[in-house]
Amino acid sequence: MSSAFLLINCKLGSDKEVINRLNEIPVVIQVYRVYGAYDIIVRVAAGTVEKLQQAFKSDLKRLDNILSTVTLVTKEI
Repeated sequence: MSSAFLLINCKLGSDKEVINRLNEIPVVIQVYRVYGAYDIIVRVAAGTVEKLQQAFKSDLKRLDNILSTVTLVTKEI
């Protein structure tokens, strides 16, 4: 299982809408609204890194009102 965290900055006032849309995406495991340098942290998981990358390209990157993202791919230790 491959997983990652996405750190998201969204347009002012659009965080609720972005969170609702994120929760509709199958690879999304958890969504957190946070305060600080980022607005939202998302935990995603898929069977392979390739499936995770496909989800980033097809689902996550196409969401409206997202200004920037940082992706942190995780590895179990």
